[in-house]
Amino acid sequence: MLDKIAALLPTKLSFGKFAFSSLLNLFMIYIVIMKEEYDFSQSVKNPYIKKLKKQVTIRLEEDVVDYFKVLAEETGISYQSLINLYLQDCVRLQRKPSLEWMSNV
Repeated sequence: MLDKIAALLPTKLSFGKFAFSSLLNLFMIYIVIMKEEYDFSQSVKNPYIKKLKKQVTIRLEEDVVDYFKVLAEETGISYQSLINLYLQDCVRLQRKPSLEWMSNV
């Protein structure tokens, strides 16, 4: 059965400096290298975990989104990243929002 499968596969595969006679050969090498169990008792916690982004849902006014989308086209940076950069800047500078209500006139 394996011979029939092997006959259908490419005769030579290359991955960087490694070449394999068939996909079956590559798979068999993978099985030999793969351990049945791994010991994570000495593993280290990810030091960048605090830097990971948290997904949130936020409602923004259309003109705010439009402003950042135009800026995104000018800079080549996604508008979501630009909003995040702006908010990071506010946090770093301890900038407080203006709490005065603006009329939509």
